[in-house]
Order: sequence, then structure tokens, then C-alpha cells
Amino acid sequence: MALGIKAGVWNTGIEGYMYLGAIGAAIAGIPNLGIPKFFHILLVFLCAMVFAGVWGFIPGVLRARVGVNEVTSTIMLNYVAIYLTTWFVSDPQPLAEPDSFYPMSKQFADSALLPILKQGTSFHPGVFIGIGICILFSFILFHTSFGFNSEVDFIATKADSKMYVQVTESMTSEEVRKRELAPLQKIRDNYEKMVLSLEPGLETTYEGIRSVQLIDWLLAE
Repeated sequence: MALGIKAGVWNTGIEGYMYLGAIGAAIAGIPNLGIPKFFHILLVFLCAMVFAGVWGFIPGVLRARVGVNEVTSTIMLNYVAIYLTTWFVSDPQPLAEPDSFYPMSKQFADSALLPILKQGTSFHPGVFIGIGICILFSFILFHTSFGFNSEVDFIATKADSKMYVQVTESMTSEEVRKRELAPLQKIRDNYEKMVLSLEPGLETTYEGIRSVQLIDWLLAE
């Protein structure tokens, strides 16, 4: 979600990802696999991630291939995910608890459950794992080359050369300049960096980053 929003894509499918992740977790977590607890819990996490990721791939393909608005598709897919989950946990499906009053899954195997931190409650380390993953994701996004590259609009590579390109409508606003230049300024290599726009502003370079009018750049090429 955070990566999509940072890229300017308004992904509103978090509820659908949660439901599909739950299906993946149930498939891995219900059977008693006879493996150590750590590996079973890890498998549950990985299956949940894969199912949620595949579900998120659908609106991505629709947006990239046929131009379907991601807000509309992700909202609609939320309802599909809800009904799909209901079907999976309704008797007689394999994941369903037989003869239950409400649709629900079977009990997870003990080896797939996180330990309870306070007896008599359902308090477990999940919240700390979630916070840790957020911190890790933040570090990757803001302090690694992968994170910097994910903020750049285009990275052109050819043989042993590379060029980083940001594209915006205008560079006349100070706020826009800061937004477009920031990801390029974080990249520490010496390859060419430029911002293409219809209105490049008064300056032609900003700390070595070229600001070029799009039409001039196309004609020069």
C-alpha cells in the first residue's frame, strides 16, 4: 500500500489483501505438518503474503494493460475477496469447520500459532512483528538504492551507462522542485540525472541535476 501511494497509485484494496492473506494463512496453518513451530509460523506468513500479493497483481495488470482505474478495481475486488473467503470457510469446503453456526475456518494447528504473551488474553507478538516489518520497510524505502530507485520515474540503462529521469508538468513551484529533485539527490552514483518538464523553471541545473524542457529534449534526441 505504502509503496503504491508513494508511486502515485491509489490502491484501496487493503481489505481484499487481508482476506486473501487469511485464506493463504489458513491453507498453511490448519494442517499439522509435523515441522518445528518457527518454520510453520514462517510458512503461514509466507503463504499469506503470496496470496495477498497475487490478489494485488490483478488490479496492477488491469491498470497497466487496459487502463482500468485502480481505485475502482481495488474497491470492487474487496467485495469479491469477502465473498470468496466466506465460500472457503462455509461447510462443506475443506477449510470450513463442520456444522458451525457461522462460517468459520477450522482451528489452526498449535505449531502454526504465535505464543500468547499474557495468559488469559489473546495478546501475542503479532503487533511487534508488524511494527518491525514497518520499520524494516521504511529503512529499505528511504536508506537503500532499491528504495531510491523506486521513487524515480524512469531509469534508462545501456551497456555500462545509466540515466535517472523524473517527469513533471512544471518545475516553477518550489514544492514541486523539492519533490522531484529529492529522490535524485539521494542517489550517490555519478550517472546522469535529469528532470523533464513542460516548464523547466529559471534554473537549468540543481546540484548537478539538469532541468530540461521536454520538447527541447525530444528534438535534441
